[in-house]
Amino acid sequence: MQVAFWRAINGFGLAIVIPALQSFIADSYQEGVRGTGFRMLGLIGSLGGVGGGDVTTVMAGHEYWGVPGRELCLL
Repeated sequence: MQVAFWRAINGFGLAIVIPALQSFIADSYQEGVRGTGFRMLGLIGSLGGVGGGDVTTVMAGHEYWGVPGRELCLL
């Protein structure tokens, strides 16, 4: 139940942030290079997903401040 709740909160936050970022990129870049801004956004998001997956995989096998890493990864 807690996981479903926090995933809903996370989804709500992403629903607010992602369109705002896309709007910012569309307004900030000139028409001829706007695709570069969106490609960079996609690249950074992909690298963040891969990096986050790697970090959580390593963390899951250890204990931090008396808390199992697998529980910290859910935060």
